[in-house]
Amino acid sequence: MATFLSPFLHVFVLGRSFLNYILPSPKNPPALQKPEGFSRHRTFIVNTLIEKETPMSDAPIFIDGTLVTLRPLCRDNLPIIYRYINNQEVTQYLTAYLPLMFEDEERWYEKLIGSSESVALGIYTKDAEPKFIGTMGIHRINHRCQRASTGAAIGDTSCLGKGYGTDAKMHLLHWAFNTLNLRKVTSSVLATNPRSKKYLEKTGYRQVGVLREHHFVNGEFVDEYLMEIFLDEFCAVWERDIAHS
Repeated sequence: MATFLSPFLHVFVLGRSFLNYILPSPKNPPALQKPEGFSRHRTFIVNTLIEKETPMSDAPIFIDGTLVTLRPLCRDNLPIIYRYINNQEVTQYLTAYLPLMFEDEERWYEKLIGSSESVALGIYTKDAEPKFIGTMGIHRINHRCQRASTGAAIGDTSCLGKGYGTDAKMHLLHWAFNTLNLRKVTSSVLATNPRSKKYLEKTGYRQVGVLREHHFVNGEFVDEYLMEIFLDEFCAVWERDIAHS
């Protein structure tokens, strides 16, 4: 899976991500037809999973997945995000290449408060002691056109390849389509990050274009793949992989 968040890349720069999980609803949005069983999703708020050494896990569960939970970000996440965004093992998949100061993350966090166009959530394991391992978000939300972009990141590289990103993405997309009333979600990924592209395709995204030699990474120019998924395409994947599991 990708490692770290940007509204432009699936691996998006945490220091430039967004936060605001309570959004204004569009007036009289058009009804969307969803297949039977599509609304079978566990989204609720509780405050029962507490990690002994990380009070940030006191944050309420906003979306409860199978392998992970998604929770609102809090200030206690910032020291970990600060380490992630300055780890070159992570940032090699990003457009970020300069070191960021902790004050940069604090300013980023403050700017997120009150945003009406983005949702950023922390990804937590469902262990007995939940662990904050990365972030995931919906950005550039456009209610009129019913579209948005998405980004995700596992900053804890020891948690890669365990299905956490796929599970988080499936449940976040379900919420985006079923609650925000979106009809299309886009994303993008660097050609140097095949893990991220593979997991996007697993959750239903399709490649629809490529920006050739669009980024300079590790001494070479690399392509950026443009990905998208529509509501009906996601419904088919949800029915196949989640609703009847």
